[in-house]
Amino acid sequence: MPPIDFSAPLDSTALVAEVAAGTFAFKNKIKGTQIRALWDNLSVFIISTLQRQKGVLLPNLGNFKVGPVVGDSTQKKIRPSFSLLEGRYGGVSQERPRYITGGRSPIVQPNYGLLSVQAAVHRGATQRLVGELLQRLGVHILSGRPLKVEFPGLGSMVTNRSGRFEFVFAPLFMEFFEREVYANVKEMDLLDAEKRQVLKGLQHVHLANPPYILSP
Repeated sequence: MPPIDFSAPLDSTALVAEVAAGTFAFKNKIKGTQIRALWDNLSVFIISTLQRQKGVLLPNLGNFKVGPVVGDSTQKKIRPSFSLLEGRYGGVSQERPRYITGGRSPIVQPNYGLLSVQAAVHRGATQRLVGELLQRLGVHILSGRPLKVEFPGLGSMVTNRSGRFEFVFAPLFMEFFEREVYANVKEMDLLDAEKRQVLKGLQHVHLANPPYILSP
């Protein structure tokens, strides 16, 4: 693999190419087009999950959340947000959104079974490759490399003009939430202590005070 130019902004094409040139993809004969399909369908999964008013945990990277805007008198305006995991990325300067979201929406992990079918990759390899994509992205974030990483249809992780990390949601995606009203997710009220499951390994991704994690 050629040396990485850390001065050039990282985009999703470069990120996919980096993973495709890695040892795991090479040994398992996984093509770059399949890794691209994993990345694109991960974005589709996040979009559909947020639209169902559930958040998504990206292991070793951060959380997408969705909920009512705090301070909205009607309590009907809902917005998505993204934040890096505080423990691991505590030293990264993040641009905070203009609004704060509340609510008790559940958070799920990526559906690796669904992603594996869509990309025609074995389920175990899918989880490994998605993890590698997110891990490598995290390394670049920590290194301070400029970012312009596209999540198709969802938005982009960018380094803004102030030099801060920021997730910019796509305008077309945000239009969906202009029409939506926050729904108190009934399953969160019905779950008892025995049915609530906290996924193992959260300590490894430095998720402080994690919410209850549900299967997608």
